[in-house]
Amino acid sequence: MGCVPLRGCYSVLDRSSKRSNKVTAAGSIDQASMNGAAASSEQQLSTIGLGRLHSMVVIQVVPAILERGQEAAHPTTTNLAPILQGLLEQLNAGLTPDLCVLKDGLSLALLTLSSDDDKDLDSSDDVLESVSNTQVRAWLATTFTRHEHVFPRPKSPLTPRDRFKAVANTIIIGKYFEHIVKDPALFTGPTYPAGVSSILKESLDSWEFPIFRLEGVSQGCVLRYVGFELFKRHDLFDLCNISPLMFDNFLTRIQADYGSHGNPYHNATHGADVAQTMHHFIQHSSLKAHLTHLDTLSLLLSALIHDVHHPGTSNAFQITQMSEYALMYNDRSVLENHHLHHTFTLLREKQFNILSGLTPEEYKSVRGMVIDMVLATDMSTHFDQLKNTRVTLAAPNSGSQLLGSDRSKTFSLILHLADISHPGKKWAEHLEWSDRLCQEFFCQGDRERSLGLPLSPLCDRDHTNLPDSQIGFIGYIVAPSFDVCAAVFDVISELPLPLDNSVSHGNQSQQREWPWTENMDNNKVMWQKKKENNEEATSCPEMAVQSVSSEDEGVGESLSTAGESPSKPGESPVGSPDQSELVIVEDIEDMS
Repeated sequence: MGCVPLRGCYSVLDRSSKRSNKVTAAGSIDQASMNGAAASSEQQLSTIGLGRLHSMVVIQVVPAILERGQEAAHPTTTNLAPILQGLLEQLNAGLTPDLCVLKDGLSLALLTLSSDDDKDLDSSDDVLESVSNTQVRAWLATTFTRHEHVFPRPKSPLTPRDRFKAVANTIIIGKYFEHIVKDPALFTGPTYPAGVSSILKESLDSWEFPIFRLEGVSQGCVLRYVGFELFKRHDLFDLCNISPLMFDNFLTRIQADYGSHGNPYHNATHGADVAQTMHHFIQHSSLKAHLTHLDTLSLLLSALIHDVHHPGTSNAFQITQMSEYALMYNDRSVLENHHLHHTFTLLREKQFNILSGLTPEEYKSVRGMVIDMVLATDMSTHFDQLKNTRVTLAAPNSGSQLLGSDRSKTFSLILHLADISHPGKKWAEHLEWSDRLCQEFFCQGDRERSLGLPLSPLCDRDHTNLPDSQIGFIGYIVAPSFDVCAAVFDVISELPLPLDNSVSHGNQSQQREWPWTENMDNNKVMWQKKKENNEEATSCPEMAVQSVSSEDEGVGESLSTAGESPSKPGESPVGSPDQSELVIVEDIEDMS
């Protein structure tokens, strides 16, 4: 939405004040005059730009009124200051304030501006004398008086006519916000900085999505922009009755909450990358033809929030420290439960409840799928997920089962794979992700050292074996996961198209040559070269493969064969499903 000046506003107000400009002895404005002005001013709403509105409220109107509220002793202005301060903070954060709070603030502002109890904005006869900010004083002089310059100072106090203009402008602002909230059509999406639109348009469907280039030009809003574009591409605003404005508010808040701990890896860029990878799986496999709009909503929402408010430490660290999270969730999938709790607590707030347009049955379904999927990002469930999916694939009518009784498990596997998929990306991107993860591990190791605790695997910045561990992670974890997921897509592609009208019949065909295969092979070669050259790589692997007995949950000796690949594609080195002599200590062990 472009920024359109408030043209015509004063002419409307002038006509209204000529028709009815009744002022009581106390200096307040007659309600009929105010209503008339508001009705006339409402006709000008279409000419007010959102940028102009933000400028008036955030830069000019609110600070000026706040300055008065902080200096005056009148009870009205005392109550007004904290309310407007809260509104100002929300506007600066790009959020739309709660409508009731906004109305209350504007009502107090109206009462303040229309009252003579404080002697026209100040105890002196000069209405602008106490305004210390030169720009604000200049704006007040040119906007709310007939003077073109602040100096020389006006010789007379604020007139009833000027007071009426101030009140009417406040009403216009309030009505404009009310219209935005009531009519989502007025908000079509965030305004992208230069370079963002072209990246989203050209690369959003690509496996080689330039997530770090987008991070660099998005001005700290990479998850907000990717998330909004994904929901728009999948038509979820209409299909799921989601307000675009409310969803933008939700994404802005989620973006901020991802950054609350300053994590190098588990941050909003990671959330955006996993969501875009999920989108690629949907678009370029046979899965899309069998998804309902609620399925798509659940898949993308889970990807966007799966690591929100991550503290930057592992589940094991939380449990050892007996943190509030560990106590709350009884040491079970501590961080995964926290991400879910944080998200659904946020969704209870009116301005962020993007699921409010669903029926109770639809909400229950979406909530259940999101919970299942995010809990499955706990790496301790990795081998169980692969084993159970292989059993399903070997059964008769496996396709019907994958999208029937095991539907949630299938979706969980896909999200889990998206979460650990960066070894399937190009080397430069894989290396960057590995480096960020390494730095996050080292920060945890530094905390453990300062607390006198044993250092967790891969968290010792002085003694970390990089190439071997990363080769093992790709060969034993990521490659088998991709193979199983590809087999799932192949089985689904053989199913007949559903007849359900709620299903979006996408392209049933899918890629037979998956883009991640060549990338993983190349990345393993690059790590092998570093190993042979005894290089101290500048990045950290995601996992170490280690040996322990089935009864021992501790960490044993590192496998000497960590760099070897499984004997057959898609097979885990665990061997038969009943064996459990190998465990994986993830970079995120319990940190995902």
